[in-house]
Amino acid sequence: MDFTIAATPILYVTLVLFFFKAISYTPNLDFEAELWATQTAKRFQMAEDLIDSEILLGKDTTQIKALLGEPDHYGRCVWKKDAVNT
Repeated sequence: MDFTIAATPILYVTLVLFFFKAISYTPNLDFEAELWATQTAKRFQMAEDLIDSEILLGKDTTQIKALLGEPDHYGRCVWKKDAVNT
């Protein structure tokens, strides 16, 4: 009986953590410029790889535009490219 009393909270916590992980899972894709340009709904899946690969570091505005395309929005000081289809 002692095992059941100790195991029950552990089981519940495990199930809750598994549930939250399952509903928040987002698949990641490797960055591909062609896919970025044509599949705007998949951009958020490539964003992490784009950041982690540091492919944009050291590039000027023209090179970034050539890779990612023209920005969808212009902010006050920052260009914003839709990463999520809104």
